[in-house]
Amino acid sequence: MTRQSHLRPDFRITSSVPIVRAFRARSIAWACLLALAFTVYSGEVGAVDASLAAASHSCPSPMLACSAVTKVVVVTDDDFLSTSASPWCGSSLAKVIRACRDLRPRTSLQIRSVFAGAPRIMFQNRPKVGPRRALLFFCDEADRVFAFCVGMTNAEQFLTLLEQADEQSIVTELGKHREPEGSTDENEAAKEVAGIQSLRTAIQSRTIRHYRPLLDSIQHDVNIVLAAERLNPALQKDLAERFLLSLPIENGRLAAVQQHAEACRYWCDAMLPCVTGKTVDQVWPELATVVWGAQPWRVELSDLHHWYDQVLPQGPVALEVLHETPFVDCIAVQPNHLVSNAASDVLERRETRQRTQIEESLAGVEHRAVNFAELAAILSKGKEKSIDWFHDSNPPPKWVLLDAQHAKAQFFYQESEGRFIDALKRIQARCIR
Repeated sequence: MTRQSHLRPDFRITSSVPIVRAFRARSIAWACLLALAFTVYSGEVGAVDASLAAASHSCPSPMLACSAVTKVVVVTDDDFLSTSASPWCGSSLAKVIRACRDLRPRTSLQIRSVFAGAPRIMFQNRPKVGPRRALLFFCDEADRVFAFCVGMTNAEQFLTLLEQADEQSIVTELGKHREPEGSTDENEAAKEVAGIQSLRTAIQSRTIRHYRPLLDSIQHDVNIVLAAERLNPALQKDLAERFLLSLPIENGRLAAVQQHAEACRYWCDAMLPCVTGKTVDQVWPELATVVWGAQPWRVELSDLHHWYDQVLPQGPVALEVLHETPFVDCIAVQPNHLVSNAASDVLERRETRQRTQIEESLAGVEHRAVNFAELAAILSKGKEKSIDWFHDSNPPPKWVLLDAQHAKAQFFYQESEGRFIDALKRIQARCIR
């Protein structure tokens, strides 16, 4: 289980959730009254690895039990290895939820937070500077997403999103229990199309002109990244008009306006057809990558720690650090394009020769290729000292050598691979003796 899941005890808001929403299908007005009663959720959750506790509830119909939004998942750029139970926006979110209880007293929600930001162990424990990032997802008991927003909301916006998510979840459930004519596969396809079409009609009425011509291209089966690319021109024009920004919008300015949910409100609505009904763990990594402009930090900690505990006591471990993946707040490592063709050929031959020597030297030594997120988790597990991996003038190390006989990890850069080969040879000589 990934360690990113946290549950805030002081976010627990207990009551029942009456949802009265009017639905319109074709020319017939159709109203549905649902009553959901949730018992008090209690219990202290202090451990970082504590799983999301399901609130006990009772309701008149199994079908209606899954139709109400009962969870809010908050994805933030906090240190993904942090053991804190509170995200950076925790106090603001608590105030919003308390205000919602005043406006809609019979509201019950579970709050789950996911940390997906850069680890401090790789940034010399420096505190974050600049705009912070957050995504909020409104989900049902099955963790299916029915609304989301970029940035923090106020109480009124939070309630609007909650009601829209409730409405869409009920439409989805009612659509599943309709019995259209035709084969089973045709029925399922018809229900899905009807549900998305109903959602698209609602979005058309509440979005602005920049997005409306593009809504037909955002289908349920469209990849999130592709959908975002199609909507990006509309988002740029939207933000430029409402926030008086110059086109193209600079990344820093974009991150600043995205701190509040109002900025990307209409873009989030337009993205809903390809997000609605999918589980939050399916959609949040891609949405975070699209919105934040880089991959969120995440890793399956249990598997990695198990591997670490198994191999390190048996001898030295060599880690090859992959530089290709750009993570949030991580300086992308770019190849040097300023060398001449002749010099490039020489460098390529030398690198090929060194690579062959490294592969020969790695024989008999446990080794593994890791990305920055996996490396951060390994260094944190080994309680290594925090260093600045992403200094402006230096690229990150290419190789890391972990050895039980050395108190600290050894780092080797691209230009010092000869030293790395020598270190491997010493290890092999020691093993032979």
